[in-house]
Amino acid sequence: MNDQELSQLLRQAKEQTSNPPPRLAAEAVRAYRARFARPSFFRRHWRLTAAAAALLLAAGVLTTRPSTDVGRGEPVVLHTSTPRPTDLSLNNLQPVREFKPRVVRSIKDDDQ
Repeated sequence: MNDQELSQLLRQAKEQTSNPPPRLAAEAVRAYRARFARPSFFRRHWRLTAAAAALLLAAGVLTTRPSTDVGRGEPVVLHTSTPRPTDLSLNNLQPVREFKPRVVRSIKDDDQ
C-alpha cells in the first residue's frame, strides 16, 4: 500500500464516520465523574473533620481564658522585691570613657 492509497483509505474512513453530537463530551465527563471521581477528603471523613474542628475550638477557648485563683482571699505573688531608693536615682551615672561602635554583619564578625 502506497501513500496515495493510504490517504484515500483515510478519507473514506472519515466520510463514513458520523460526527458526534455536541452534548456527547458533557455526558462522557458526567459519566466518568459519577463512576470514578471521589469526593473530597472532608466529605469522606466528615466525622473526623468535625471532631478536629471541635478539638481546635476547645483548645483555643481553654488557652485564651484568663487564669484566676478562685476561692483564695488574696492573689498569689510568686516573687516580691521592694525597690531601694538608691536604685531609682540617676545620681550614680558616670559617662562612658571610650565608645567604640562596631557593626556586626554576621555571627562570624562577632567573634572579635
